[in-house]
Amino acid sequence: MIASNFIDQQYQLKLHESHASMPQSHSYFNFEQIDTIAEIIQQSGNVEKLTRFLWTLSHSELARPSESIMKARAIVAFNSGNFQELYPILEGYSFSPRTHDFMQDLWFKAHYSEAEKIRGRPLGAVDKYRIRRKYLLPKTIWDGEETVYCFKEKARRKLKESYKKNKYPTPEEKKSLAKASGLTLTQVSNWFKNRRQRDRAPTTKSACNSDNEGELCDTNKCEIKCEQSTMNSHQQQSNDVARELAMSAFLSGTFPYQTTPPSMAAAIFSAYRSGQSNHDPFAVR
Repeated sequence: MIASNFIDQQYQLKLHESHASMPQSHSYFNFEQIDTIAEIIQQSGNVEKLTRFLWTLSHSELARPSESIMKARAIVAFNSGNFQELYPILEGYSFSPRTHDFMQDLWFKAHYSEAEKIRGRPLGAVDKYRIRRKYLLPKTIWDGEETVYCFKEKARRKLKESYKKNKYPTPEEKKSLAKASGLTLTQVSNWFKNRRQRDRAPTTKSACNSDNEGELCDTNKCEIKCEQSTMNSHQQQSNDVARELAMSAFLSGTFPYQTTPPSMAAAIFSAYRSGQSNHDPFAVR
């Protein structure tokens, strides 16, 4: 706490000097001290203070390959809505894995914000999924390991192996599993709960949940599957109605031969003559 207060006092002194006149002595802090100050301000969540601190730095101090400074610049660019400055920062500097989740969040939220501004409405789950597929994460903020429903394959394997042994892990076992898989305790608990529910009701929404191993932190893919399944169901119903109307018209002698393709008319006639009730004359050959 004492060290933090001292650094903050030194920062305020530096800031006062920079406002009194244009920054002249950027060597007042060395690079290590600059990084420490940037990290402390980031932890405080004070974006305005972080912005003013970056303003006191020289171009060389801002451009040097420092993760603390690059992260600070990304935060300021995001919160100011300057996404055209944000993207080159995220793409041009290889951030350490411990910051990947945070930087990925900035990347996607920036693209969401741009899309909402263009469309003039909030994005739905499917909209966000499509944007994530369109704007793939740069390798500078992603370790390259594929994820399924926000879970990396390595984590999914650990969860499934543990589930086979015990469907109701104790709190201590969940904590141990969370640490081993790199997930939070809440994610582990939700995964087991959702997996048990799926096993108890295997027929419920089977089209959507067939590939979902209980990871409900991101339901976009499941929603898209449901949407496609519903569309297919509606299409099938429409085909059934059209088929019944056509056959009824054929039997009543009012079938529109003049506007019906010869192949379809021949198929209906053949089905009628042969008495094959299960034959579908509308089926695609």
